[in-house]
Amino acid sequence: GRTCACADGREPAPLAPHTCRAARAPVAPPACPPNTFACRNGRCIEEQYVCDGDLDCSDGSDEDASASGPCANVTCAGDQFLRCDSNRCIPDAWVCDGQKDCTDGADEGAAACGRRACRPGQFQCGRSRRCIPLWWRCDGAPDCGAGDASDEQACAAQPCGAAMFPCDNGACLPWDYYCDGHADCADASDERACADVTTPPPQDDKNVEVSACEEHEFQCNNTECIRKEFRCDAHVDCLDGSDEAQCGERGPSSARPAAASTAAPAAACPAPALRCDGGSRCVPLAQQCDGAADCADGADEADRCGEPMCALAACSHSCHAAPGGPQCGCPAGLALAADGATCEPRAPCAHWGVCAQGCVPTKAAHKCTCDAGYRLADDGFSCKSTDGSTPLLVFSNRHEVRGVELPALTARPLISSLKNTIALDWRRDPASGALQLYWTDVVDDNIYRGTIVGNALSGIEAVVRQGLSTAEGLAVDWVAGNLYWVESSLHQIEVARLDGQYRRTLIAGDMDSPRAIAADPRDGYLFWSDWEQAAPRIERASLAGRGRRALVGADVLGDGAWPNGIALDYRARRLYWVDARSDSIHCADYEGADHRVVLRDHPALSHPFAVTVFEAHVYWTDWRSNSVLRADKWRGGNVTVVQRTLTQPFDVKVLHASRQPPAARNPCAANGGCSHLCLIHAPDQRDCACPHVMRLRPDGVTCEPHEKVLLIARAGEIRGVDLEAPQVHMIPTVSGAHVTAPASLAFEARERRVYWADVESSEVKSAALTGGDVRVLADSGVVRPRALALDWAARALYYASGAALLAASLAGEHTLLLRDRANVSALAVDPRRGRLYWAAQDADAERITQADGAAQHARPLLDSLTEPRLSGVTSLCVDLDADRLYWVNTGSSSMQYIDIATGKVITLETEAGARPSALEVYGGEVLWADSEAQLLRACDKERCAAATLRTLRAAGAVLALRVYDAATQRAVRGPCAARASPCAHLCVAVSAHASQCLCATGYERRGDACIPVDEVVVFSVSWEVRGVALNASSAEGEGGAAERGLLPPVPQLSLASALAYDAAAELLDGDRPGGGLAVPGGRRLDRARAAGRVAARAAVQRLGRGGRGRGRGRAPPVLAGAGRRAAVGRRLRRRAPDPAGAAAGAAPPPRGAGRVQRHAVLAGHLGQPGQRAGGAAGERVAAARAAGQPRRQPQGHRGTSLAARFTNKERSTLRCWDIKLQLGKKEWFATVRHIATTNTASLPVLSDENEVPTPL
Repeated sequence: GRTCACADGREPAPLAPHTCRAARAPVAPPACPPNTFACRNGRCIEEQYVCDGDLDCSDGSDEDASASGPCANVTCAGDQFLRCDSNRCIPDAWVCDGQKDCTDGADEGAAACGRRACRPGQFQCGRSRRCIPLWWRCDGAPDCGAGDASDEQACAAQPCGAAMFPCDNGACLPWDYYCDGHADCADASDERACADVTTPPPQDDKNVEVSACEEHEFQCNNTECIRKEFRCDAHVDCLDGSDEAQCGERGPSSARPAAASTAAPAAACPAPALRCDGGSRCVPLAQQCDGAADCADGADEADRCGEPMCALAACSHSCHAAPGGPQCGCPAGLALAADGATCEPRAPCAHWGVCAQGCVPTKAAHKCTCDAGYRLADDGFSCKSTDGSTPLLVFSNRHEVRGVELPALTARPLISSLKNTIALDWRRDPASGALQLYWTDVVDDNIYRGTIVGNALSGIEAVVRQGLSTAEGLAVDWVAGNLYWVESSLHQIEVARLDGQYRRTLIAGDMDSPRAIAADPRDGYLFWSDWEQAAPRIERASLAGRGRRALVGADVLGDGAWPNGIALDYRARRLYWVDARSDSIHCADYEGADHRVVLRDHPALSHPFAVTVFEAHVYWTDWRSNSVLRADKWRGGNVTVVQRTLTQPFDVKVLHASRQPPAARNPCAANGGCSHLCLIHAPDQRDCACPHVMRLRPDGVTCEPHEKVLLIARAGEIRGVDLEAPQVHMIPTVSGAHVTAPASLAFEARERRVYWADVESSEVKSAALTGGDVRVLADSGVVRPRALALDWAARALYYASGAALLAASLAGEHTLLLRDRANVSALAVDPRRGRLYWAAQDADAERITQADGAAQHARPLLDSLTEPRLSGVTSLCVDLDADRLYWVNTGSSSMQYIDIATGKVITLETEAGARPSALEVYGGEVLWADSEAQLLRACDKERCAAATLRTLRAAGAVLALRVYDAATQRAVRGPCAARASPCAHLCVAVSAHASQCLCATGYERRGDACIPVDEVVVFSVSWEVRGVALNASSAEGEGGAAERGLLPPVPQLSLASALAYDAAAELLDGDRPGGGLAVPGGRRLDRARAAGRVAARAAVQRLGRGGRGRGRGRAPPVLAGAGRRAAVGRRLRRRAPDPAGAAAGAAPPPRGAGRVQRHAVLAGHLGQPGQRAGGAAGERVAAARAAGQPRRQPQGHRGTSLAARFTNKERSTLRCWDIKLQLGKKEWFATVRHIATTNTASLPVLSDENEVPTPL
C-alpha cells in the first residue's frame, strides 16, 4: 500500500492519516540502519555516497564541507587523485586514462594530464598524455585512448618470417589467412592479389581483432561481437549498450509494426519480456499493454490488459501493466529484489563478465579495475599485462610441439620428430627464470622435460618412464614442485617430483576414463575430468589426494557427455572445460556453481580436445578443423583461428607469468620436512607421502620400505597393486611394446626385479620393480615360453622353450637341461628343498613331474589318467610352509593341490560357474582370478571355502599372479649359498643340503671348472646367431656335434648380416643395420668394412670367462640394444701359430694377433640367395682366392679367419671352408667339409665343393 508523510514539525492526524497536524513535540530524525548516513531531513543514504561529489541528500548535507559537516576533513590516500568534484577521491590510475570519472572532468583535463611525467620504461602518449609500458609501443594495438594512436606511429616494419604473410602496412599474419575471403590486414592487402575471391572491406577494428564478426554474430559499436539473438532482447550485452539501441523506440501512443520486435530463441527472452507468436518473438515490458499490438496473435495486449491492476499493486516504486498481471519496476541505480516488488540498490559487479578482472560499483554503473601487473585497456573492460615477457601459446600435434607468440601469432616449431605427444604443461624455474616444458609421449612411454631457449627446446630428458601409454593429462604444481598426470587405462592419477623421483599413485578407484587434469596449488586444488558413460563428471580433490568430490555432474553436462579438456582461470578462480559430444565450452566457479555456457553450436567448435585461458580469451584445439582457436571467454564472441595444423592438435597451454601466480604461502617450503614427497592439502597445510613400495612411519614425515605387491599379468600389461585394495597401484605398470602376453611371473628381491615369459613375443624379460629399464634375458631361439620359475636362493631362472627346458643364471649364462619335454605349460621351484616341478602334455596324458634342480631324478607326481580333472595345467605354485603344490586346471575350471609328502590331491571349492585362470598362495590364503566374472578372489588355502571378493577392474583375463614380498625370499638361504667355493657358472640346488654346478652353453665341465669348446662354427639365421662344434669329439651329451648349440641366446638381434671375431680379445662381432651400441663404460668397438673402409660400429660384449683356459670370472648379463639389435662377444680358445708358416719364412704376425684359432670358421647371414656383403673389395678377395692366388688380408681382419656365405637352394646343409692360414702374406684353401644340418628348410645355406664362396 501507500504511506502518507508530513513536513518537518507536523505529523499525521490519528483519525485521518491522510491529513497532517502540528506536532505536539519536536520530532527527532528517524534512526538509520547501520552503514547508512542520516540526512538532516531524515532521509537515509548509503555511506559510500557521502562526500562523493554528488548531492544525494536533498538538503545537501551529505556533501557539507563546513567545520561541522561530514566532509570537513576529507583526505585521499597517496595513490588517489585529489580533489575531484569537491570531495570525491578517485584512484590515480583513473587519471588521464581516457575516461571521465569526475563529473567536472578534472581527471582528464589539461591541468591533471599536462604535468604528468612518465616513469622509466614507460611511453607517454602524444595527445592523451597517458603513460603506458614501453613494450606496448608498436605492438599492433593502440593503447593511448580514443583519437590517440601515437603509440603505433613511426614504427619500423618488422620482418614477418617465412611462416607469416606481410601486410602492406607492415603487420604480419599467418599464411592461413591469405586469400581466405576475409580481409585480415587492416589495408586488406591479404586479399588483394586473389583470383575469384570476394573480399569484404576491412573493418574499423579499434581493438585490432584479427577478423570481423562472424555471420551469426552482431558487431557492437565498440567492435565487440555478440550472438545475433542477443540483439534487441531487452538485455544489454554490448558494453556500450549498442545491441539494445535503435530497437524501434516510439511514443506511448504510436503504433509500430509487429515486425519491429526481435526474433530470438527461447533462451534469449528473459522476464519480464513476453514471448509470443509461437516462441519466435520477444516483447519488452514497456511495450506490453500499451494499446499497440506487437505480437501477431495479440498476446501482448490480451488477458488482463485494461484492468487497473497497478492501483492495488505492492510495488515500492513503479508499476507497469502486463497481460499476466502487474509488473514492478525500479528507477536507474536500483533493481528489483527477490520479492519482485521491492527495489534495492543495483549490484552491477555481481553480474557475470561485467569486468575482465576487478569491478568497483558506482551510483549508476560501475568501473572496471585491474590487478597488479595489469592495466585497463581502452575498452574500459579488458586488462592488459604490464609484464614485458611475450606470452607464448604452445600446443602439441602428435609429432611436434609448436609455439605461437601472442598477440602477433608468429608460429615456430619447438621440437619435431616426436612419436605421439599428447599432454603438455610448464613451469618457470624459480632460480634461473627459464621456462621448462613438460610433455608426454605415449609411444615412448615417457614424460619428458626440456628448457625453452630461443626458438627451440634444449636439455631434453625423460623424467618419468614406463606405465604411461595413456597419459593424456599433465599438471605442474609450481609451488611445491610436483608433477601430476592421469593414466586413463589404469584409471588412476599419479604424482612425482618434477624430476620424476618418488613416483606414487595418488587417486584410484571409482574412476572410469579420466582424461584431463589441472591444478591450482594456491588453494591446494586438483581437478580432473572423467568420461564415464553412466556418470560423466568433473571432480576435485586436494593436491594430497584428500577431500575428493564431484563438482560438475551429469545434471549439468548431460548424459553421455564427453568432458574433454579442462583449464583454470586463476584470477577469477573459475573452471573451464570443453565437451566433445555437445561441442561446447563451459565454465563454473571452483565449487561447481554459477555454471555458464560460453560457446555452443558454432561452426568452428566441432570436436574440441583441450582448452586453456589467458587474459580475455579462451583457447582450444579442435580435431575436426585441425586448428587452434580462441574466443571471448565470457560470451564466446570474436571466434578467431590462431593456428591451423596438418594433423590433429592435442593439448594447448599459454606460457606467461600470470598463468602461474605466486602463492601467499608455501606449506611445502624446504619440502615441508618430509623425507620424500610433500603434497599441498590446503593453503597452509601439507601432507607427507611416500613413493611406490614405501609407507609412512608413525611420525608422519619419514618413509620406510613396504614391499608387498600383488603382481597381475594380463594381455599387454603387468600391474602391481595393493593386496587389500587392488584398485590402488603400487608400482608403475609395465605395458606397451615391452609386454604382449606374459604367461608366467617371478621376482627376485635382492635386485628388486620382476621376470616374465612372454608367449607371444617369445622372450624372457625382466624389469625393475619401481620402473626403469626393461632387459631381455633371452629371445634368440626361444619358442613360445609359457612357463617360468625362479630359484632366488640359487639365483637360477628356469624357463620352457618349445620342446626344451633351460636354466640360466641371472648374470646371463644359459644351459640346456632337458630335451623332448613338449608342451611344458607350467614350472615351479622349491628353493628350500632343491626341487623342480613342471606340467607337460605328451601323447598319452598330461603330467606333473618332480625332479631336482638339475632336472635329474625325475618322477611323476600325478597324471590325467589317474586324476581326470588334470587338464590345461597352469599357474604351478609351491607352498613352502606346507610342502604343497597348487595349480589351476583351465580345462576343467578347477583348482587343486597335492601334498608332496603323502601324494594326496585336494580339489578346492569354487563358486558355480567360476573359471579360475591363475592363482597364488600367500599368507594362508589362495588368491585366484576368475576369468568369467573378471574378479580377484581370496579364500583359505585348505578348502577355499567362503571366498571373499577383492575388487579388480578387469580389461581381460588374468594370465598370472604373484605376490612380491621381499621377506619371503630373505627367509630362505638355500644350499648354493652354503657352498665353500662358488660355481664357475651356474649353481642349482638338488636337495635341501646339496647343490650342483652347471656350465654355460659352449663350455664343458671338467671337474669344478668350465672349459670353453675349442673349435666352434658360428653362423646367423635371421634373428639368431648359433654356434655348433666343428668336431664331433668336441661335443658331449645329447645331440652330438651337429645338434648341440655352443652359443648362449643372443637377445634382440634383428638382422645379423655379417660376423667376425677377434682372437686376441676373444670377442665375436656382429654387423647389424643401424650401427652399433656403446658397451658398459662407454667403450665402443669399431670394425672396418672391406669396401671403402667404412667404419661400422658394432657393440661388443664378453659372454665368456675372465681368464685364459679354465676361466672362473663372472660374466655380465646380455645387454639389450635399441631397435631390437645387439651384439655378442664370445671367448674363443687360442692356439699357437702354424709352424708351417714360420718355415716358409713368413713375416712376423702383426701386433696383437699372436695366437690364431686354426679352424675357426664364420658363416654369414643365411638369408636370400645371391645377397652379397663386403662390397667390391670383398669380391676381389673372393676372386683371388678362387684362382689360388695369394692375397693380402683386407684391413679390419686381424689375421684370424675368413668368412663366407654359401648359396645352394637344394639342401639345408651347412658347409664351411676349412682354411689353413699361414702367418705371412699367403693363404690357401682346403676342401669343404659338412658340419651341421639346419632345422630350417627355407634357409639357403648350401655349397658344393666346386662353388666359389662369397666373402663377407
